[in-house]
Amino acid sequence: MSRPLPETAPLALLPQTARELLGAARRIVLQKGFHALTLQAVQDETGHNKAMVNHYFGSKAGLVSALFDSLAHDQEVELRRRITELRSQEDPVQALTEDQMKVSDDRRDMRAFAELLPHMLRENRLRWRLAALYQGYRELYAWSLGSGGGAPDTACLGDLAAVALAVTDGLGIQRAIGPDDFSLRGPYRVWHEMVRLYLEAHGSADPPEPCRRRPPGDDRSADDRARGQTS
Repeated sequence: MSRPLPETAPLALLPQTARELLGAARRIVLQKGFHALTLQAVQDETGHNKAMVNHYFGSKAGLVSALFDSLAHDQEVELRRRITELRSQEDPVQALTEDQMKVSDDRRDMRAFAELLPHMLRENRLRWRLAALYQGYRELYAWSLGSGGGAPDTACLGDLAAVALAVTDGLGIQRAIGPDDFSLRGPYRVWHEMVRLYLEAHGSADPPEPCRRRPPGDDRSADDRARGQTS
């Protein structure tokens, strides 16, 4: 049996006031850029005292962290729903790549992501939060890629899931930059074929050689492990 699908952040469970604060922060970043996101601006946008940001999120950094979660949340929930509903005759690779293309095609959210990313990389607390979010996505992508049959080793699909995440973000940035007629269909057609060929070459019952030889918790590359064995 496949491992349970990783849990998603419970943003829908936030109180109404907290959701309004997040919505205001999102609008400010999309319309004016990250530099315009201040507690005063959020207060002006919502009518809620700016102390409410500290009450619900702890600080502006906490608000930014929650904002990043909110940008990813809808796509994550949709992917979870679609993957969970897959039947044996359906195609998990098709489901995943279609969902990836939807995420890449959301130009507004990609622009907001681009606004937030430099600031999340500079601040330790936000950087670790971003790392945790990316880890969750890698697990989700690995789970979905292995949901079509057997009991795949999710860890062995982690490398492919990491590349899938890079494809989603990389093509999304290209789409956000433009030109307007830049189409995602061609690149995602290539990506779909690459994923299918990779999985067919190895199979869930016959993971790639580096995965078979990798001890639990060993994140080194195959080359690094080989050097360690010969040293």
